[in-house]
Amino acid sequence: MQSDESAAPPKAHTLRLLLPFFFEREAVSAAVGRLVALCHMAKKPWPCWTAAVSAPDLYRDETLPNIRDFLFGGGAGGCAYLRVPDETTNTWFKSGGAFVPCPNAAGVKEGERPGALEVRLAAPGIELFLSPHGAGLFSLAFEPQHCIDAATIQDLNYRLSQIRSFTAWCFRLPHGAQDPNAPPAFSAPLADRLGRRGGVFRLIEWVEFLLEPLAELGYRRLQDQFSVYSVTRLGAAADFADPAVVASLRPFLTALAHVEEWGHVGSLAVTEGVLNPRHWAAVGSLGAAHLVADQNPPRPFDAQRLPTVLHKYFIPYLVSLLQRVALQRLLGEARSAFASEEGKGADQGPPGSGLAERLRRLNLQSLALTVNGCFTEVSSREVLNQYYELVQNGLRVADSFGTLQRALRDAEVMDNDRFQGSALTELGALAGNLKDLLVEAGNSARIVAHVQSKVEWLEVFFVSYYFTALMYYVSHGSPFSNQYNFWSLVLAPAVSGGIAFFGLTPHKLHGKTLHGTQPVEAGIHAASGKARAGHAWGFLVWLVAAFVLWLALGFAFFAPEKAPQTSETTTAAAPVQH
Repeated sequence: MQSDESAAPPKAHTLRLLLPFFFEREAVSAAVGRLVALCHMAKKPWPCWTAAVSAPDLYRDETLPNIRDFLFGGGAGGCAYLRVPDETTNTWFKSGGAFVPCPNAAGVKEGERPGALEVRLAAPGIELFLSPHGAGLFSLAFEPQHCIDAATIQDLNYRLSQIRSFTAWCFRLPHGAQDPNAPPAFSAPLADRLGRRGGVFRLIEWVEFLLEPLAELGYRRLQDQFSVYSVTRLGAAADFADPAVVASLRPFLTALAHVEEWGHVGSLAVTEGVLNPRHWAAVGSLGAAHLVADQNPPRPFDAQRLPTVLHKYFIPYLVSLLQRVALQRLLGEARSAFASEEGKGADQGPPGSGLAERLRRLNLQSLALTVNGCFTEVSSREVLNQYYELVQNGLRVADSFGTLQRALRDAEVMDNDRFQGSALTELGALAGNLKDLLVEAGNSARIVAHVQSKVEWLEVFFVSYYFTALMYYVSHGSPFSNQYNFWSLVLAPAVSGGIAFFGLTPHKLHGKTLHGTQPVEAGIHAASGKARAGHAWGFLVWLVAAFVLWLALGFAFFAPEKAPQTSETTTAAAPVQH
């Protein structure tokens, strides 16, 4: 920073430590029930979490209704908002303490009092946001107890963001010589160190204690570092429309957005924007930084600008960060789904199972996030929507969402191709089997037709035989002349056989099926036996008509001649008289 008034020490600074994490989807109600049952057992049970609390007014002010319902509605498909009660918070942090190197850090022995960063808890305190998409966010706000310079602000943000044992600093409550009780040892259980004078603990072990009830619901941290959302208030000389001021403050702003250690040569490239001449914001992967300046001449509401940005502008960042966590989870599950299928044959398992089923569920979860979690705008104020767009770019939400959608779409296309290939293979096999079945059916039809043809030829013979036999038995009593009977028996086989032949047509059945060129045609003609059976009634009528005609002709024209009576016959027939 330059030596002019723009480089004057900041007037105020507040930071939020944010820990994003995963937990089970659609487990918000179960998570809330477990969290509100957690207590810190000291002299009396201190509740750790309380739900169904009203969100700060600045969260709701100028926020669109669908955003309010999603974050604070508490209904189905909405997030859960929890806070640590003020009584419990005051017990743990009292009026403030200091961040110091942990007693087991290299070169620092327990009991020594190295340099410290003195802080106190700031509004809105300790908060927890649980999304129905399995994304959670823990928030804790601090502010320095004394006016500090830009270098200390940068160091404060970096030190408090660390959670690894070899870089993290510990929080310690003050302990004076007049305190009657000795400070608890660093090796003592956390419950014995919380709220005790001189008690020392790492923030991450305290946060893990607060989130311990989520362990059975798949709790897992997204990153091994706190994200930092900070707001720094500068004097009236910091006019962000002045290129010289912008050039002097850019290294400080980008260092806060990247959460870089003081003295570290960091990148000046960051997603940033001047929202107005008195508000400059930047967003990085691990941090979001705001520089707000007093107006010139000063205004009474200059002091309210820091808490306003800390609350109002946090909502676009909160929504975007929850989206990022949910998308990172979906991308991780998609990667795991593909990794679990490596080495397996593409034809293992029925289509739509395994990888395809897992990707189908991911598609549904992605759709749920799209309609209930991804918003085009968050506020009725344009500047807040501009900041929302800035955060979306800084956290690469759109890029992550596009990558996920392309992966799921390509996987769906791949599965559809696999399904179609499998279906075509099965269809080809089915067609081959069907052809064999048709050939076999045709051969069977030929055999049936051949047998049926033989049977019908026999039927012609039987009709001829029985018709002739009937005429023989009828003419046995000599109702007709002998000549008529003789020629009737000669012609009867030919007439009755002809009627049966043209009625049953055994030659047509044999010709159309046994010598047909298509197996299906053979089956069709074999199946038409019922129609020919119906035609058989016709030749029976013809047989009956022929028999009646034969009788009529016989009685009418060929009756036998009566023999003349002789005298001897008459005499023999006369009665004898005595």
